[in-house]
Amino acid sequence: MQRFENNTKRLQSTADGTGNLPSIPELAEEMIFVAKKLEGYGELVGWIESWLEGWEEGFAKGLRIGKIQALQEFLGKPLSSSESLETLPQEELEALHKELRDEYETRFKRP
Repeated sequence: MQRFENNTKRLQSTADGTGNLPSIPELAEEMIFVAKKLEGYGELVGWIESWLEGWEEGFAKGLRIGKIQALQEFLGKPLSSSESLETLPQEELEALHKELRDEYETRFKRP
């Protein structure tokens, strides 16, 4: 319960500009912690865990897309739109990233 009280104080101090805003995963973990302490909130815990998993997957995909676009720019290739890359499955994004990274290393790596 001390952990909840500490984070509650941290969130309250953020409202008046004296604290740092916690990250999305920190907030989700705190919501799970609180929900587990309350009886009958199993569905809420499941929803929060699912939401956090989706958020983490989306964040990782967005990061991969950003790396692909940066490599395309460094290599002087046409820049793929975020929208077109978002439609690709994770495996295709990883393959495209590897292909671009390998080309970048071949072209710019010092002997």
